[in-house]
Amino acid sequence: MPPRHATQSELAQISYLLALQFNWDVARSIVSLPLQVELRRGKIRYVYYNGVRLMTLRPKDFTFSISYEAGKIIRDSARPPRFRVVVSGDLKSGVRGEHVVNSDPLIRPGDEILIVDPGDRLLGVGKAKAPGFLMRDLGDQEVVRLRGGAEE
Repeated sequence: MPPRHATQSELAQISYLLALQFNWDVARSIVSLPLQVELRRGKIRYVYYNGVRLMTLRPKDFTFSISYEAGKIIRDSARPPRFRVVVSGDLKSGVRGEHVVNSDPLIRPGDEILIVDPGDRLLGVGKAKAPGFLMRDLGDQEVVRLRGGAEE
């Protein structure tokens, strides 16, 4: 089924899920946009804005996998250091503890996070593999699995 405009009920569902995963500021920022949804088996699966996929709803845990475009919206609506891992150096497939300059101490393994440089420029989005408060101490261990970056 092709993307179509989200109904009020679907927007409310997206908003509540985003508030649970992130916070109400992030939820309001995203839901205020003219969103489109694509359904699978009658349920929301993909969320689009201007024809670009923002998020994919994971049916197993009802959390969103975010795209780089969604990361930009989240960065603009959440104050640092919330949801961020600040890195220095080159990123390939993941972020290692040795690259981490700072990170949100509230990040939990499995959280969707933003990877930024020290100037808060978005470098990519990914999934945390370690708690935020430990990331700097983990040396060459992967602490974030990079999924989408600025070069894509």
